[in-house]
Amino acid sequence: MKINLPSFHFDKNLREVPDSLKTWEDFIFVLKEELKGEIDKHRQLQLLEHLGISNRITNQLGNAEKYFKKAIGSSAGYGTPEKLFQNTIRLAHVYQWKKEFDKAAVLFEQAKSIMNENIIEERLIASYFQHLGKFYFDQKCFRLAQCSFNTALSIRKSISAPNEQIESTKKSLEECG
Repeated sequence: MKINLPSFHFDKNLREVPDSLKTWEDFIFVLKEELKGEIDKHRQLQLLEHLGISNRITNQLGNAEKYFKKAIGSSAGYGTPEKLFQNTIRLAHVYQWKKEFDKAAVLFEQAKSIMNENIIEERLIASYFQHLGKFYFDQKCFRLAQCSFNTALSIRKSISAPNEQIESTKKSLEECG
């Protein structure tokens, strides 16, 4: 069963911000309750991922880190290389928000290795470059950010990615100045 995130927007720092914190808190509560029940490994991984994303977006970074570490464990043991790739990037993103750039850099390198050693969908590769651009942006390395965002945009256009992803990348490029 697909999980749909509540609505959010990006701020000037290119971070997701909840449109309604209450809605997100309720969403997190529902996910945690389902995680307590009897579920298969695929659903468990899906819930862990969404709990990590939701806690990052609501700025509960310690919880986000915890859930993404569990998701990485599940990805390595049960998931595909693509799931491991995604969750490694997501955890890097949490460290980035915590300004623990050295930890984030190590995880981006691990994700790059996963990408180079496995067949990874183009949409996920575009996501890697988008997140890498945000990583550079947060460190005020705007030229590196622009290069990463341009790569993400090129891939997203070539695969006809959803318009909101293309617009997100264009907004990121604008913020780089």
